[in-house]
Amino acid sequence: MTVTVARRGYMAFSQEAWKALGSPQAVRFLTDTAGRDRAVGFQPCQPGDPGVNLVNPDSRVVAAMAVLRHLGHDLDSAGRRYTLHVTDGLPPYIDLAEDAPAARRGREAGRGETPRG
Repeated sequence: MTVTVARRGYMAFSQEAWKALGSPQAVRFLTDTAGRDRAVGFQPCQPGDPGVNLVNPDSRVVAAMAVLRHLGHDLDSAGRRYTLHVTDGLPPYIDLAEDAPAARRGREAGRGETPRG
Protein backbone atom coordinates (compact mmCIF):
# COMPACT_ATOMS: atom_id res chain seq x y z
CA MET A 1 0.00 0.00 0.00
CA THR A 2 1.58 3.23 -1.14
CA VAL A 3 0.97 6.94 -1.48
CA THR A 4 2.91 8.77 -4.18
CA VAL A 5 3.85 12.35 -3.36
CA ALA A 6 4.22 14.02 -6.74
CA ARG A 7 5.65 17.32 -7.87
CA ARG A 8 3.63 20.44 -7.20
CA GLY A 9 1.90 19.05 -4.14
CA TYR A 10 -0.30 16.18 -5.20
CA MET A 11 -0.72 12.80 -3.50
CA ALA A 12 -1.92 9.70 -5.33
CA PHE A 13 -3.18 6.69 -3.40
CA SER A 14 -2.51 3.21 -4.76
CA GLN A 15 -5.68 1.16 -5.25
CA GLU A 16 -4.83 -0.86 -2.12
CA ALA A 17 -4.17 2.23 0.01
CA TRP A 18 -7.38 3.91 -1.12
CA LYS A 19 -9.36 0.77 -0.26
CA ALA A 20 -7.62 0.54 3.15
CA LEU A 21 -8.88 4.07 3.85
CA GLY A 22 -12.40 2.99 2.91
CA SER A 23 -12.38 4.47 -0.62
CA PRO A 24 -13.12 7.97 0.70
CA GLN A 25 -14.45 10.83 -1.40
CA ALA A 26 -12.46 13.24 0.77
CA VAL A 27 -9.70 13.17 3.40
CA ARG A 28 -8.51 15.42 6.17
CA PHE A 29 -4.75 15.63 6.63
CA LEU A 30 -3.47 15.12 10.17
CA THR A 31 -0.07 16.38 11.31
CA ASP A 32 1.76 16.65 14.63
CA THR A 33 2.14 20.39 15.04
CA ALA A 34 3.92 20.09 18.39
CA GLY A 35 6.80 17.91 17.24
CA ARG A 36 9.21 17.87 14.34
CA ASP A 37 7.46 14.91 12.84
CA ARG A 38 7.09 14.80 9.07
CA ALA A 39 4.22 12.32 9.11
CA VAL A 40 0.92 12.94 7.36
CA GLY A 41 -2.13 11.09 8.63
CA PHE A 42 -5.32 10.56 6.67
CA GLN A 43 -8.83 10.76 8.06
CA PRO A 44 -11.58 9.70 5.64
CA CYS A 45 -14.37 12.30 5.45
CA GLN A 46 -17.45 13.31 3.53
CA PRO A 47 -17.06 15.98 0.82
CA GLY A 48 -19.13 18.57 2.73
CA ASP A 49 -17.15 18.33 5.97
CA PRO A 50 -15.09 21.43 6.88
CA GLY A 51 -11.35 21.37 6.20
CA VAL A 52 -11.29 18.39 3.85
CA ASN A 53 -9.59 17.76 0.52
CA LEU A 54 -11.51 16.00 -2.23
CA VAL A 55 -10.11 12.80 -3.67
CA ASN A 56 -10.60 12.28 -7.40
CA PRO A 57 -12.30 8.87 -7.49
CA ASP A 58 -10.96 8.00 -10.94
CA SER A 59 -7.28 8.71 -10.27
CA ARG A 60 -7.31 8.61 -6.42
CA VAL A 61 -5.39 11.91 -6.44
CA VAL A 62 -5.77 14.63 -3.81
CA ALA A 63 -4.29 18.14 -3.72
CA ALA A 64 -1.92 18.38 -0.76
CA MET A 65 0.22 21.45 -1.43
CA ALA A 66 -0.65 23.25 1.81
CA VAL A 67 0.17 20.34 4.12
CA LEU A 68 3.36 19.48 2.23
CA ARG A 69 4.52 23.09 2.33
CA HIS A 70 3.68 23.23 6.07
CA LEU A 71 5.93 20.21 6.65
CA GLY A 72 8.78 21.69 4.58
CA HIS A 73 8.53 19.17 1.76
CA ASP A 74 10.24 20.16 -1.50
CA LEU A 75 7.35 20.60 -3.94
CA ASP A 76 9.69 20.59 -6.94
CA SER A 77 11.39 17.30 -6.11
CA ALA A 78 10.71 14.19 -8.16
CA GLY A 79 7.79 12.03 -7.10
CA ARG A 80 8.40 9.55 -4.30
CA ARG A 81 6.38 6.52 -3.27
CA TYR A 82 5.77 6.23 0.48
CA THR A 83 4.41 3.26 2.40
CA LEU A 84 0.99 3.76 3.96
CA HIS A 85 1.32 2.64 7.57
CA VAL A 86 -1.82 1.17 9.11
CA THR A 87 -1.45 0.43 12.82
CA ASP A 88 -3.81 0.04 15.75
CA GLY A 89 -4.39 3.22 17.69
CA LEU A 90 -3.14 5.58 14.95
CA PRO A 91 -4.77 6.88 11.79
CA PRO A 92 -3.23 5.61 8.54
CA TYR A 93 -0.16 7.72 7.73
CA ILE A 94 2.93 8.21 5.59
CA ASP A 95 6.30 9.38 6.92
CA LEU A 96 7.97 11.94 4.67
CA ALA A 97 11.26 11.36 6.52
CA GLU A 98 11.47 7.80 5.14
CA ASP A 99 13.84 7.00 2.32
CA ALA A 100 11.16 6.46 -0.31
CA PRO A 101 11.91 5.16 -3.81
CA ALA A 102 11.33 7.34 -6.84
CA ALA A 103 7.94 6.84 -8.42
CA ARG A 104 7.78 5.77 -12.04
CA ARG A 105 5.93 8.10 -14.33
CA GLY A 106 3.11 6.69 -16.43
CA ARG A 107 5.11 6.80 -19.65
CA GLU A 108 7.99 4.88 -18.08
CA ALA A 109 5.85 2.32 -16.27
CA GLY A 110 4.37 1.05 -19.52
CA ARG A 111 7.71 0.64 -21.28
CA GLY A 112 9.46 -1.42 -18.62
CA GLU A 113 11.96 1.31 -17.76
CA THR A 114 13.40 1.41 -14.28
CA PRO A 115 12.55 4.31 -11.97
CA ARG A 116 14.95 7.18 -11.77
CA GLY A 117 16.50 7.80 -8.47
